Amino acid sequence: MRYVATHPDIAEPVSVDTECADSARGAAAERFAELLGMATAEVHRHVQVSGG
Repeated sequence: MRYVATHPDIAEPVSVDTECADSARGAAAERFAELLGMATAEVHRHVQVSGG
């Protein structure tokens, strides 16, 4: 399934293909963390996922 994830500090959403929303959130958090130069755990709590 395709999920779209957003983060308040990143303008562009991220699309993630995975089996569940929790997995999509984790994958998106890793991508956003790389872009922000932050730890994944810090970013993870701000990630919003929709779709599925």
